[in-house]
Amino acid sequence: GTTAIWYDPEIAISDPDRLPLLVAGMMVLPFINYIGLMLFNGAAILFPGWVSPGATRGGVDTLGQNLLTAVAYTIALLIVLLVPTVIAGIVWNAVEDWSMWGAVPGAVAAAAALALEAWLLSLWLGGIFERIDPPTAGIESPA
Repeated sequence: GTTAIWYDPEIAISDPDRLPLLVAGMMVLPFINYIGLMLFNGAAILFPGWVSPGATRGGVDTLGQNLLTAVAYTIALLIVLLVPTVIAGIVWNAVEDWSMWGAVPGAVAAAAALALEAWLLSLWLGGIFERIDPPTAGIESPA
């Protein structure tokens, strides 16, 4: 995010203010990546028919499926990011006198909220996986 606006002439960010934004971005982006990965894996658990483990097929139907998947992923990611974004804004506003350095504690708070959400999501998806996984669900393969 911060590198995209790094040299944009319409967004006036002074050189001293770029460092805290870069640090904040580096702190929160790994957590956003992790929660995004969990969303993809959760989709594979919740909708196994939509996942093709082998070679990908081509065609218009695949294009539509990929487009629908991308839209659903984006909406899910936006929903998951709502609470951490609000928390980061509250923390940043609380330390407003620090100028742009308030982004760093805001990023820490957002990262903590994302870590909590990822943990809760892993508990929920883990329970679903245990119910549908044949060895743990008590379903044995025929001998």
